[in-house]
Amino acid sequence: MKQQIEVDLKWYCFSQNNSGGRFVHDDNVDEYVLIQDTSAARAVARAEQFCDNTDSCPCCGDRWSFWLSDDDGNDEPTIYSTPIWKMQPSHFRNAAKLHYFDGTVKTYKFGNPPISNLTA
Repeated sequence: MKQQIEVDLKWYCFSQNNSGGRFVHDDNVDEYVLIQDTSAARAVARAEQFCDNTDSCPCCGDRWSFWLSDDDGNDEPTIYSTPIWKMQPSHFRNAAKLHYFDGTVKTYKFGNPPISNLTA
């Protein structure tokens, strides 16, 4: 017998500091990482798996900050209270990685049309 469970999902944003004067870009991270999950604690636990602070520098500080609370979660992917599809590309900030609750990872380039389907 299959059962369905409803959960309240929120998006949590992690901003990358350009520690050492550069950003890390790979399959899991971009200038921003947004994680969809049931709580800030769960989103932080997921982020800590691939948001690496080992290359932080003494003058710039840690590459990633994991200080979030459940109050920081949003119904849609946002960066500093701005929905990501309203973000414009800049000299340093051009994209975000979206980590959906089901494990799907997508890249969103700033300036692109709104995301029509926020569930993976």
